[in-house]
Amino acid sequence: MLMSYAMHAGLHNHGMDGLSERYLGHKPIEIKSLLGSGKAAITFDRVPVDEAVKYAAEDADVTLRLWQAFRPDLHRAGVTTVYETLERPLVPVLARMEMAGIRVDPGVLSRMSNAFAQQMAGLEADIHTIAGQPFNVGS
Repeated sequence: MLMSYAMHAGLHNHGMDGLSERYLGHKPIEIKSLLGSGKAAITFDRVPVDEAVKYAAEDADVTLRLWQAFRPDLHRAGVTTVYETLERPLVPVLARMEMAGIRVDPGVLSRMSNAFAQQMAGLEADIHTIAGQPFNVGS
């Protein structure tokens, strides 16, 4: 997934399932088919072992096959250094951040939100002036 991002940062879907379909022509088992969704959802430890094994084995297989497909492409795209020195070393850092969470100061966030809203309103007014008439800038 990181290899895909290094090569195609502009794409929006770098998830394993989407990459598997796009590059391997294989639609993996969806986690929702095992866990369900909403109030009826279960945790992975409640999935029957035979189904969990199939899912985990396929996940490992698809990961290996994507790595094999992307490795030469990284070199051809000239982004091996970006992947090896920038993207891959960030994995443990991002994993720790995800596990620990990050501290957010709600007051600072609120002030920033208000400042950005005022800035956007000013820019929108400038756009309307330049255009000579009001219109929906967000459309």
